[in-house]
Amino acid sequence: MMRLAFTFFFLLCNLNLAAQVVNDHLEFNLQDAKKGVINDPDGYTNIRSGQGTEFEVIGKLFEDEIFLYSPVDSSNWWVVYKYWNLYGFVHKSRIKDISTFTAQELKPKLSAIFRQELKLFREESSEWMDFHEKTFNHSLGMFESYVCRTKDEEMFKLFISILQAEDGSADESPAFALGKVFLCQPDWVLSRIQGRTGLLLLLEHGAVQHFSGKRDAVSLSLRKKLTDFRRSHKLKQVDYDNYY
Repeated sequence: MMRLAFTFFFLLCNLNLAAQVVNDHLEFNLQDAKKGVINDPDGYTNIRSGQGTEFEVIGKLFEDEIFLYSPVDSSNWWVVYKYWNLYGFVHKSRIKDISTFTAQELKPKLSAIFRQELKLFREESSEWMDFHEKTFNHSLGMFESYVCRTKDEEMFKLFISILQAEDGSADESPAFALGKVFLCQPDWVLSRIQGRTGLLLLLEHGAVQHFSGKRDAVSLSLRKKLTDFRRSHKLKQVDYDNYY
């Protein structure tokens, strides 16, 4: 009981500190935040409690770790959000925006994250959940954009391997990522899940929210593609307007 009380107190202190750091300098809006990785030859960068090297180090960002950040007007120190209870500041020279990456730069970073995700899950590592929530899930937006641009078979197969390995997980984020890729490359995605009903169900779960109840040309086309796919595979038809 004492340990539980101490854990709760420690958590509360961390949350209060995180909130105070941001409230003192900036209202950090996650919806408007950018995604970045570190730009540091040491392989890591310190997160500080204030805008300067004289402030306490409250965490670290590591190579290939994806985080959210927001520039601060008239300051070289920008707010970063590592995960739900860690906000702080990093010098802007140590931040590289993901959107500036070429496809050639992006693939090795995504591949490293996905392979680590699969490795930790298969090993039933105690580190998996943290990595899944704080690194893998943050990389999914990049994955969607990358595959929509490149139709990279290797990366898509690696992603599918993760979906199949983690089948039954309560986290819906990977299914939503699959749905997003379907929206931009519907025929390409359907041709790669042939005969795998489990993947079709994940795809539908992630995609239907984007067109359910809509009657525009794109929504009707996507609905028809899924309906035709089910028909061609002799699968029961689904009412996509009342899917959820």
